[in-house]
Amino acid sequence: MRLITNMFIIMAFDSNHEFADEHYEIEYDNHKLELKAQHGLVHNLVTECLTRRKDQKDAYTAMFSFLGELSWLYKMKINLLGLSANIHAPNKTGYWIDKTSYKRENKTILLDFQITESDVQKLALGIYREGISANSVFYSYFCYCRTIMILNTHRKDFANWVNSNLVHLKQGDGKYIADDLSKNQNIDDIGLYLYEKGRCALAHADVNVNNPDKPILKPFDYEDMVRVMKELALVKELAEIFIHKDLKVLTWKEAVEEWKKRSRKGK
Repeated sequence: MRLITNMFIIMAFDSNHEFADEHYEIEYDNHKLELKAQHGLVHNLVTECLTRRKDQKDAYTAMFSFLGELSWLYKMKINLLGLSANIHAPNKTGYWIDKTSYKRENKTILLDFQITESDVQKLALGIYREGISANSVFYSYFCYCRTIMILNTHRKDFANWVNSNLVHLKQGDGKYIADDLSKNQNIDDIGLYLYEKGRCALAHADVNVNNPDKPILKPFDYEDMVRVMKELALVKELAEIFIHKDLKVLTWKEAVEEWKKRSRKGK
């Protein structure tokens, strides 16, 4: 009898996402993921993957890559509550997905197909999940900058990309902040500002915490906290522009349209 590993990820998610069905089965990177939605005082989603023991590492990667897509499509904060793996004999399992509608009774249904293909896309969504789920606004800010740096690794590349993509900001908090930096704070190079006074100021530390030549964002400083909280919407939207425009990852609206096409064709 071949032994397999039964892996579980238990997570809590934003309560405004109450999934329409309790059981889902999704194919991801050739691994069958089974999801069980639990509703109570805390909304949980248990992700389970049955796999051969030698494929355990690949199954783990598939499960966490899937969580990146979940955060991206639903703009969902995910808190991991536990991770475990049990070895046992295989059991016959099978859950169903309702494919008649992506919305039912104002509840959300999980789209049952994979939207990422490349490791770069998965990396971006993984870092995005870290950013949107973090309790620290400092770490969230850093994650969004780090996402953009996947293809813009140097200071000049990062600054140029940001400056050339400000035009894609929607009318909202991100654009308001960009306009404020430009018009009210007289910052001519927003990309360079976000890199030096944001990304680098978060990533580095110095024994001289008030060195003007090496700015450091201090987690205990009131003004630094307010500034990071204010600029967070801007770097988050820029990261989303990068993921969609540069990495060609489907948005929620595009994914729904693709899901409808697949449903009509019977996949």
